[in-house]
Amino acid sequence: MKMKQIMSEFFDSAIRIEQIIHIGTMCMDDAWPDIASEAFESDAEDVFKAIGICCPDQDDTEEWSQALRDACKMGWLVQFATPVPSRILKDSYSFSWGYYATCWIYDDDFGNACTKALKWHEEFIAEKKAKAKSIPNDEQ
Repeated sequence: MKMKQIMSEFFDSAIRIEQIIHIGTMCMDDAWPDIASEAFESDAEDVFKAIGICCPDQDDTEEWSQALRDACKMGWLVQFATPVPSRILKDSYSFSWGYYATCWIYDDDFGNACTKALKWHEEFIAEKKAKAKSIPNDEQ
């Protein structure tokens, strides 16, 4: 997917990128940049789940680097965000960037990660709409 198309689809879907970590250049030794170490420290379970490997027992960059090298994970780890729908109606909903959800996605190709983000967004919105339908109108 071309960057111009990604930007257009992200704008139309209200998706943004919160963080981008290129594992191959940022996470291969024990001197990680703050953005990478903070992401792994604060969100280790979700990050390793997105990457598709088990979280090492020790919480340090040396162990994380080794696990990433062993699994040959050198691609893009991206945290995407989208507003949580509110006031869901039959054909529309309201939202605000004051209340949003995030998701970590990994792929060797940045464009593929963005395509996965669009799918995540679609499923996230569908889940919220389905949940709203199950709640009686006077409780919404």
